[in-house]
Amino acid sequence: MLIFDADDTLWENNVIFERVIDEFLEWMTPPGGDRSAVRAVLDGIEAAHAVTLGYGSKVFLHSLGECVQRLRGGRRRRRRRRASPGGRRPSTGAGWS
Repeated sequence: MLIFDADDTLWENNVIFERVIDEFLEWMTPPGGDRSAVRAVLDGIEAAHAVTLGYGSKVFLHSLGECVQRLRGGRRRRRRRRASPGGRRPSTGAGWS
């Protein structure tokens, strides 16, 4: 005998995850590229993370980030720190320079 416990919240949240995945694939697939190839990379990462990290929104975000890195060839974009009001940047020490 096989019994399933389908939690209602799981099904409701899955719709949101699938929407995010759809937008992610649209963003990451280059013009003329293969959307299913991008999905296959993400699916592989998610499967590996499910074994080691489990499930959940934090693991999902981690999987998306790793997918971006892998598709970019391991390159990470550096974020620029925004200037504070008046054009000054925070110093590395305490307070403003």
